[in-house]
Amino acid sequence: MGYPLAPHQVRALDFMDNHRVGWLIYEAGTGKTIIALAWVVRALVSGIIENALILCPASLVPRWWHEVDSISKFEEFSEFDRDLLHQYLTIGSLSSVWRTVTKEMHHRDGTTSVTKSVKLKEAFERPWSVVIIDESHRLGSPSTNITKACLALAGWANRRFLLTGTPDCGKYTKLYGQVRFLDPQRWRSFTEFKNRYVTKYDNFRNPAAYNVEACEALKRQYGIVAVLAECFDMPDTIDTDIPCPLASPKVYEDLKKGRCSKYGLTVMATGVLPQKTYQLVSGFLKVDDGIRHFDTSKISALTDLLDGYDGKVVIVCKFKESIAIVSKALNMLGMAFHVFDGDSTEPVWQSFQTDDSRAIIVQYTKAEGIDLFASCMMILYEPTFSARELQQAKARIWRKGQRNTCRYYFLSTPKTLEEKSWTTVRNGVDVSSDMLLQWAKEERFIS
Repeated sequence: MGYPLAPHQVRALDFMDNHRVGWLIYEAGTGKTIIALAWVVRALVSGIIENALILCPASLVPRWWHEVDSISKFEEFSEFDRDLLHQYLTIGSLSSVWRTVTKEMHHRDGTTSVTKSVKLKEAFERPWSVVIIDESHRLGSPSTNITKACLALAGWANRRFLLTGTPDCGKYTKLYGQVRFLDPQRWRSFTEFKNRYVTKYDNFRNPAAYNVEACEALKRQYGIVAVLAECFDMPDTIDTDIPCPLASPKVYEDLKKGRCSKYGLTVMATGVLPQKTYQLVSGFLKVDDGIRHFDTSKISALTDLLDGYDGKVVIVCKFKESIAIVSKALNMLGMAFHVFDGDSTEPVWQSFQTDDSRAIIVQYTKAEGIDLFASCMMILYEPTFSARELQQAKARIWRKGQRNTCRYYFLSTPKTLEEKSWTTVRNGVDVSSDMLLQWAKEERFIS
């Protein structure tokens, strides 16, 4: 006897049945993957569609195929439906659909200019009954290759659906590419969009304020919304700050004053020094000839949290060198663990769910769409600059299947730029380069 689909999932299937284009703005953990696969199966069986294409970040492709192979765990579907998906469904990464075309122009004065454009790969230039884009907030800016390719793909798709829990990520300009995918005739240009929805710009001509009511209405026009806590009986969450005092204050002050040569570091560009302090508080510096390691109180804080704890734990890092530092600490503790970072190609998070490993170290850039609810404890070793990435990371353990209170521990170094970053992203705001430079000015970093 399989699991029944939840009411909010059935509602989404009905929505897809009644719309040729649409947006499932479903929070992480609400089961968007099974909704999409369930609809594709039903549409194939009923003859509504002949094929389907699902695009997602490269790290999620294995997860989608894993869900295909386990679709019969739901009472509505069987192994026949699994085989049907294998036959008629294509799953690819968002980065795999486009190619760069270079064209040389020879001018009468003897000079040559080169132009580059984005084109769909030939394999995708064919009619699709339906195209579904997962984590669709990856679209947005009209200048990105992924957005350009997906807008070109829209012309080949009879039906189009978007899946995301964070459609705007706090930047309503991200709605542009997503809505254009659903409705290519909506606006003639990005300028037309901005004239309608952006109400204020900063000194660098970046959008600073929006017509929020109009932007929210735009999302409601094309989609339906589901919030995890309203769909399932979810456990509580507890956030705890763990102050990690600066272990190398002299080095930090040297970086502020631009005294870098003594550490083998040549600073060439404005803004490099503030960035380097984030590395230092995590225990390392990338210098001209490699990596230098420094004391950090974060490792002792990490060890204290793990001492006596016998459950599974998720540790989230931004830097790959931080992953190496944490890995060394876990080896010293004799803990079996997995690493899922930017170089990972195997879905080790699936093993973490069921094996005897005690920990998994995840890089923020890979913390999308994976289930880690075998753990109810997450240690965030350092901040990301993206509020969306932080939200996605936290959602790995607080999702359907979790029965225990989820505890989040934020390792933060007081009186540093890192502390300011934690406060900012935890309030749902991205850390911008302009913001970082302003903080550096306030902290009297040398320019």
